[in-house]
Amino acid sequence: MKLAKQWLLNAREVMDKLEKTQMDNIEKAANIMADSIECGRWVHTFGCGHSTLPIEEMYPRIGGFVGFHPIIELPLS
Repeated sequence: MKLAKQWLLNAREVMDKLEKTQMDNIEKAANIMADSIECGRWVHTFGCGHSTLPIEEMYPRIGGFVGFHPIIELPLS
């Protein structure tokens, strides 16, 4: 099997397992974040090293969704 196809198969297996075992927790977390934003509070996110990448994507930009407060500590990288 080609490596790209094997990688996709492995990724699907991981996502399927997450869906089967963590969906309730994902929905609970989403509701907590939505409630916080609805009340005018922030959802604080944290990342250092390569884990800053998803945090940076949540940063409110022009036309973006406001409600997330990214905390990025590059010195910890």
